[in-house]
Formats: sequence, C-alpha cells, structure tokens
Amino acid sequence: MFESLTHRRYLLPFRAGKLPQQFTDVLVIGGGVAGLRAAIAAAEHATQVLLLTKDTI
Repeated sequence: MFESLTHRRYLLPFRAGKLPQQFTDVLVIGGGVAGLRAAIAAAEHATQVLLLTKDTI
C-alpha cells in the first residue's frame, strides 16, 4: 500500500542551485513521439522551446 512512498526509482539527490538557469517560452518534457511533435508545434508559434529527455535524440 505504501510502496510508492518508499520506492524512489527515479529520484536522485541533487543540488538545484548548481544547475544552470535556462529561460524558455515552452518546456516539453519527454522526447517520445508525442513530445517531439509537441516541441515542433510549439516551435512554430514560440520563440524559445526547450525539450527535456532522459536519452539523447
């Protein structure tokens, strides 16, 4: 029942203060088919689109 509270498969400790800041108009999370299509569609209407993926494209 409480497995989701104790199981941290993808959560890793990190210091957000050490990450570079990136300002964008649209942020798309996920580089699958839907994410890529959303990023392309957003790029047609926004000046800055950032696509985050866990793998390289």
